[in-house]
Amino acid sequence: MGVELQNFNHDQMGSDSLPNFREERAKARLDDILKAAAELFVERGYDRTTIDDVAARIKLTKGAVYYYVHSKGELLYLCHHEMVVRSIKAIRVIEQMDSSPCDKLYMAIYQFVMSATENRAIYTVIERPDVLPAKLRRKVIGERDRYEAELQRLIDDGVQSGDFHEVDPVLTRLLILGSVNSVARWFREGEQYRGTDIAHYYAQQFLRMLLHPTAVAPPPSLLDFSSAPGET
Repeated sequence: MGVELQNFNHDQMGSDSLPNFREERAKARLDDILKAAAELFVERGYDRTTIDDVAARIKLTKGAVYYYVHSKGELLYLCHHEMVVRSIKAIRVIEQMDSSPCDKLYMAIYQFVMSATENRAIYTVIERPDVLPAKLRRKVIGERDRYEAELQRLIDDGVQSGDFHEVDPVLTRLLILGSVNSVARWFREGEQYRGTDIAHYYAQQFLRMLLHPTAVAPPPSLLDFSSAPGET
């Protein structure tokens, strides 16, 4: 009923270099399990959701789910892990681009908002790491710290280059993170705003807040509500 996970490594989630087709299939199945678990945690609450519920949601047996995870706590941890791995990978790609600090922060915020709107259920449940066992909670905090350090570096670079005001970089990072994380709580697909609309708007407003008056003006696309870097 399941894929044998003898060699499967959760730390490879979000990478594009999984060793073989069996592990690619295993990762795809695990993604389905995590999505179902996150949806159920939002609908019923973490405490009232069981592994049986998760298995039923995606039409697997309970035993098949246990091929991929050992416990409900591990499911919640992996929801965190998946998002952090993907986010760190995305922001590191942005950091390597030959672009200004303004462009890079715009793209980082845009990507962050899009991830929150496309993975709303997972973002909603990962706000509750306190329900995890202490060991997994420490891992979650460590992983979040790594992403936040990457975002902090982009803000610091903008301040040091003179592109941004002499803002408090730490409070600015916390303001961005708090604002974007809240999107998952109220966003609903198909309602007034699309994910791309929100991503453009948040990125634009934070850049307008941070840009130093003497900084070189960013390309029009960065302040144009109709487009974002990399889009045509």
